[in-house]
Amino acid sequence: MDFSFTPEQEAFRQRIRRFAREEVAPHRREWDSQSKYPWPLARKFYEQGFADPSMDQVTRGILVEEIAYADFNCALPFVRATLPFAIYQLPGVPDEIRQPLIDGLRRGEKMVAWCFTEPGAGSDAGSQKTTAVR
Repeated sequence: MDFSFTPEQEAFRQRIRRFAREEVAPHRREWDSQSKYPWPLARKFYEQGFADPSMDQVTRGILVEEIAYADFNCALPFVRATLPFAIYQLPGVPDEIRQPLIDGLRRGEKMVAWCFTEPGAGSDAGSQKTTAVR
């Protein structure tokens, strides 16, 4: 059984690795210290064609690994732009609202965010003790 990447996957890995080293890594301390979202980076990510929602799981994994290696904080927003998450399908939202939002997410112009908290855990999801009862 061969677990190596296909030539196309390896080429993608080299391309995303170069992007991560040149566009992500040099700015991570600045973004962290200023607590600001890297909007220019999100746009470059889209312009390079990395926000493809039809990307297969292996290619998406390569993308996440290479971006996270350069700056873990950037990996999650970028992978969200490539996944067919149900939240991006926005069921019940009229098309004239939904489609511009989805398009903006994929172009790196918008983001979806959420917040969670619990007494005693704050936003540490691993420490939450909430249970659901019917």
